[in-house]
Amino acid sequence: MTNTRKLILISLIFLATALAGFYFLSMQDSTDDSSGSTSSSQSSNSNVDDSGSSSSSDSSFDPDVLIIGKPDAKVTIVEYADFKCPQCAKFHTTSGQQIRQEYIDSGKAKIEFRAYPFIGPDSGRALRGAYCANELGAFTGYHDDLFSYMWENYYKNADYKVEIEDILTESVLTDIASRAGADKAKFKDCIATDQKNSLIDRDLEASTQDGVQGTPSFLIGGQKIVGPLPFNNFKTLIDINLR
Repeated sequence: MTNTRKLILISLIFLATALAGFYFLSMQDSTDDSSGSTSSSQSSNSNVDDSGSSSSSDSSFDPDVLIIGKPDAKVTIVEYADFKCPQCAKFHTTSGQQIRQEYIDSGKAKIEFRAYPFIGPDSGRALRGAYCANELGAFTGYHDDLFSYMWENYYKNADYKVEIEDILTESVLTDIASRAGADKAKFKDCIATDQKNSLIDRDLEASTQDGVQGTPSFLIGGQKIVGPLPFNNFKTLIDINLR
């Protein structure tokens, strides 16, 4: 083999080796880029659950505010009430039902229920139970069942003497809350303490500012309604505030 041929052969071998090395490095860089993209993708999805939705709790729920309906409803109906109040129970079975059907269930309005205990020795206990039930996710059912309990068993038949009797015992209220979906043991522990009394005191302070003197009293857009008035009285104010 001549020197010229040897030189050409050596050059070809060197070129082939260089090309092979370049190809290997290019493939390695490509693999690293792909791996980096995968890691970045996994990192960006770390806050998404298996269903594809962000996993977060409902930030609109406040255990210290008693709401019936959607918290973001346009109109708020503030209601001051006592579960021992016969007129409150009457409202619940009449105009209250129509308001729920036409405005609350449709998401147009919500009720913010505030405690106003003033009738019997068990008024405060029943209202304390409302905040306990709310903490356990069962306020609406507790509210409805307790008013229905008072109406069906007493006030519908004009049995008003129970207003001053201690009939809403912890046992009765715990059973009502349990049927509404509250954990029975947790509710029993909650209502046996005074931990919710500060919320009732807060509501009473607000009632003074709102000029409340009895139950049921309502505020809709700053306008007051007193007593279980016919549905159209409420409807007029709600519709005005929906505009």
